[in-house]
Amino acid sequence: MAARLSHKWRPVRLESAHLAFFNLLLSHTIAGFFADPVYSGNRDMIGWNLIGFPGAQMSYANDILNFGVPFTGASKSLADYQSQFDTGR
Repeated sequence: MAARLSHKWRPVRLESAHLAFFNLLLSHTIAGFFADPVYSGNRDMIGWNLIGFPGAQMSYANDILNFGVPFTGASKSLADYQSQFDTGR
């Protein structure tokens, strides 16, 4: 099959430097996708909503006995709590 493909569509072998860069890029992309939105990634908490992660909840005391049941509360970012500590500087 590869013999019939034009040179533009043949698989490319990555060298170690290219592979290291790609792995770094991939890990940073994943970290940004699942980071707290306060760090300018994961806009609208879409990454968290995708996997059902509730975010930075202040307490899970009411939900601790619901093991295995999906969390139904709203996702919260650290930015949701920052306004409590802003001094207006």
